[in-house]
Amino acid sequence: MKKLLVLLLILMLSFSMFACGSNDTPADDEQNPGGTEQEQPGDEEGEDEETPDKLNPDDLIMNVEDDVFSGEYDFGFGTTEDFAMAGTVAKVDYSNLSAHGATMESMLLAGTEKVFGGGFEVFGEYEEDATEAIDKLAYAIGMENSDTEASYLEAGVYHDDVYDKYFQYTLYTSENAYEFSSSGVEVALKEMKEAYGVTVSQKTAEKAVKEVLKRVEEVQDYYSLYQIKEVKGKGYTETVKVSVDGFCYEDGSLGYYFAVERERCYE
Repeated sequence: MKKLLVLLLILMLSFSMFACGSNDTPADDEQNPGGTEQEQPGDEEGEDEETPDKLNPDDLIMNVEDDVFSGEYDFGFGTTEDFAMAGTVAKVDYSNLSAHGATMESMLLAGTEKVFGGGFEVFGEYEEDATEAIDKLAYAIGMENSDTEASYLEAGVYHDDVYDKYFQYTLYTSENAYEFSSSGVEVALKEMKEAYGVTVSQKTAEKAVKEVLKRVEEVQDYYSLYQIKEVKGKGYTETVKVSVDGFCYEDGSLGYYFAVERERCYE
């Protein structure tokens, strides 16, 4: 399920990073304002090729389809119900969703203090008719030191008008890394485990990073390796996604980051 990221944030990011082989990064309001979609080979000649950046919401959704820019990967990850950001997906009162922008902001801020020791700029919002499917959405985002290349956090609750159900989600992307290092991978895995209750072995994660960087160099564009699992919890069903996302700049330099998303639907 696609999530709404803040339009201004995405617009700001589109000026901060451009992938190789791209002309520009136009905004797209298909379902997630500010998101971008990667055009596939064979598109009409003359159309600009769209370039995803780090916070492209389409890279963090649950209904990803494999193509030249992404592929499934066995991370063998585990999950726990007890994690620092668990409050951001604790069931809320759905009768007054408009009040939960502030709720999500408070929960997200508390989690950043506990795991990251603060340093995040956090704000919450509420929107109606956010997308064609989402008619109510309360969410909060957190940016580390207001740096678009640092860790990014988001949490929210929304009503899906198509399925007539409420969903709650929390997500994380690690700080951008521009060269492979075991210590950098270790830091990201520690944050994923403590903050989001997702565990991946160091060996598996390092192998995934190397493969992603290899693919990015080959396609000279964005590339993602991901795994999605459905987990049954106490009174809810949860979808968990783990990925390593790679990218490149116009000068040919490469980078990557880890991403985790947990989305719950309570019974």
